[in-house]
Amino acid sequence: FAHPHTPLFYDPKFSNSSSRPGFKQRYGNTLAEADAAIGEIMMSLEEHGLATDTLVFITSDNGPANVASVDCDDIGSVGPYLGYWQTQSKSRGGGGGGGTAKDTNWEGGHRVMGIAVWDGVISAGRVSNALVSTLDILPTIVSLAGKRLKADRSYDGIDISALLFGKTEQAHETLFHPASSTEISAIRYHNYKAHFRTYGQQPCRLPNGTHLPVGDAIVHDPPLVFDLDQDPAESEPIDPGPKVMAEILRSFQAFWQDVNSTFRSVTSFDEDPLYRPCSNTSSVCCRLKA
Repeated sequence: FAHPHTPLFYDPKFSNSSSRPGFKQRYGNTLAEADAAIGEIMMSLEEHGLATDTLVFITSDNGPANVASVDCDDIGSVGPYLGYWQTQSKSRGGGGGGGTAKDTNWEGGHRVMGIAVWDGVISAGRVSNALVSTLDILPTIVSLAGKRLKADRSYDGIDISALLFGKTEQAHETLFHPASSTEISAIRYHNYKAHFRTYGQQPCRLPNGTHLPVGDAIVHDPPLVFDLDQDPAESEPIDPGPKVMAEILRSFQAFWQDVNSTFRSVTSFDEDPLYRPCSNTSSVCCRLKA
């Protein structure tokens, strides 16, 4: 779904679906339309006798868009996942401000809903605290289809079908949170979150067109660690002890060793125009028939 990505819009029949005040209602109404559309899909599966043969994943690609290009009225809530340390002034030992949702590695930026539905296969109403990722969807679907992924490369995702079916509560031990294609700025290890670099985004646009302070990007060596079981807002860094810190650093190093040794494409999309995908029929790289 494009919903609830900006620009926000919805069918007029969803007007006043949300109880959010003022212009904030736009986001709620848009979300209500997405909710209704998912409901129609689920009803259609039931009506056509496909619900027991269909696995449905409902998730998102990021948290609320608390970024400069978006009006503050047009974003959702991060709930308890505030990235509070980043929002505090540097004089109080914090990061000096900034948005801590989309495009950051604070929990509000990447912790999203994860709902799996499969009538008669996945128990309704069951909740799991296992660490999973959207990267797990591909290996899981491949496994359920009775196939195997190619063995000449590494995958960040794992098959979580046993977790979905209630046969285990184990999934990932660690999750790695990239800030770019060349940087892992944070790691989740069990209930601990380690930030090697903290940063915020320029926050959403206020009604007067201004923004709150963006704060600083700060490198941490050793990393800044939070216990998410006790502190989901990431407000007070802790000393996790030498054993946990050693395991965090070992996992970090092992990840990069794996990245640097795994299968890589040798195709350069910059050097040869024939490799560039496009739909411009006048271009030499176009594969479409005129």
